[in-house]
Order: sequence, then structure tokens, then C-alpha cells
Amino acid sequence: MLQSLLIILLQRVPLGFRSLFIMSLFISGVGVISSPIQPLTPDSTVPDFALMDHLGRMRTLSRQTESKAVALFVHGNGCPIVRQSVVKLNELQNDYSSKGVVFAMINANTQDPLVEIRAEAEEFGIKMPILKDDTQWVARSLGLTRTGEILLIESGSWKLIYRGAIDDQLIYGGRKPSAERHFFKEALEQFLAGEKVETPQSPFKGCKLFYEENHQSEEAPVTYSKTIAPMLKTALDAISPERLGLFR
Repeated sequence: MLQSLLIILLQRVPLGFRSLFIMSLFISGVGVISSPIQPLTPDSTVPDFALMDHLGRMRTLSRQTESKAVALFVHGNGCPIVRQSVVKLNELQNDYSSKGVVFAMINANTQDPLVEIRAEAEEFGIKMPILKDDTQWVARSLGLTRTGEILLIESGSWKLIYRGAIDDQLIYGGRKPSAERHFFKEALEQFLAGEKVETPQSPFKGCKLFYEENHQSEEAPVTYSKTIAPMLKTALDAISPERLGLFR
């Protein structure tokens, strides 16, 4: 029944705002229905999304049209792999931002509150926005399973170019003296040069992501006052102009 009501509501939203309205429902955490995780493979199209970052600003994938690519790193508070990756990520951001690559992180851990994410970002010097995926919808659509993974998305086509490790230096319980393969940088350089990415996917290490089950019953009663009205208010609040922004 809820799906039918959402379709009716969607038909009443102006055409130019429908995709934003749909994303705002996911952002608000209202009316989201779980679906099995289906990992995206390289060359697949990444579904559009909009998420609030750790500083309270909305970040929308499809607005990154002035960039060449978006790099998205999977974050999790307290994960040693993530913490050891920050310096490298900041260096990559410094080296490639001027070449049209936008960097961001995504946190889909329901146990990580924003206040703690902000504190860890400050403590470890994270210089890019951390997008909070409270509903885990974006994580599901990307097929994320662990922190420590980095994804490269081509702007415009929104094709997944690469996913996997930054390099092969970090291992569970330690690290090599130096990396032998720089998987992400190699893929990024090949992409920017218009060449075929030779290694579009690589194994990576990270802390496991745990997905919340959707406890909303399809048989639960749906009313306008208790279900639809709060959904509309939260969704409309989420798409207000002052809360929209770019990754950078």
C-alpha cells in the first residue's frame, strides 16, 4: 500500500523535481524499503543520490557535471584501515582536484553518529566531505561491503570506472614498508589519459559493514496524518534550496 501512495505522491510532484523528491525520501529515512544488496561492477551506471555531509551540507552526485570524475571512499569511525588511509587520500585530493577529480567519503554505519564523525574527521585531518548514508540506500545500491574501498565514477555518464583498494600496502594487523601496486592511482591516470583501465577492480581490506533490516511491515496501517504528512514535510525540508550544494 505504501508503494502505491508514493507513486500517487510522485505524480503530483513537478517533473523537474521528481528525481530530487525521490532522493529526499531516502535522505529523510522515511518510506525506504529494503532490497537485496547487488554489487555494482565496473562499467555499470551508478544510481544518482543526494546525501548530507558531516557538516550539514547536501551533496548530490548528478551536480558534479563540471568535474571529470568523483572518487568515493568508504568511511567508518574507528576503523584502522580508514585511519591509515587518510594521509594518502588527502595527498590524492591535493594532486588531482586541479585535474577535475572530486573527492568525498561515505559513511553507512548506523552506529556512527554525526558528532563522532565530525570529531574523528577533525582528529585525523580529513579534508573532504563525509556523506552520511543513514538509510544505507546508497551503500546498498553500490554494493558496499566493507570500509576502505574507493570507487571512481565518471562524471556525466556516471559509469563506475574502478573499485577496490587505494594500493596494496595496508594489510590486516599491519602494513608493508611500501606499496608495490597503486591500483587507484593507476586507474585514475589511465582514465584521465583516455586509456583503458587495465585493472578496474582490486581486492581491498576494511572493516565489515552491517546492514540494518527494515522493520517496517507492509501490513502496517498507512494513514495521511501519521505516514504521508510527516513524509512530505521531511522530504520538502530536505530539498530546500539552502541545503543543496556541490561536493566541493
